[in-house]
Amino acid sequence: MCMREVRGGLEIKPGHELALNLNSGYHLMFMNLRQPLIQGDRLKGQLRFEKAGSVNIEYRIDSVGAPGPQQQRH
Repeated sequence: MCMREVRGGLEIKPGHELALNLNSGYHLMFMNLRQPLIQGDRLKGQLRFEKAGSVNIEYRIDSVGAPGPQQQRH
């Protein structure tokens, strides 16, 4: 496995979706953080889309291997 930057972004065609998860092969990597991420904290971010503009988002910091929102057990 080799991680590398996707230059130019990822294309999401109208009416389609792009999942960032273990199965898609795509994920976000935070670089040059000013301080360590602490489990339980929240990190604000922004996704920028070429045509749709910007969307503010909030990440919940979980432990490595923690279940994602779709995997939560009830």
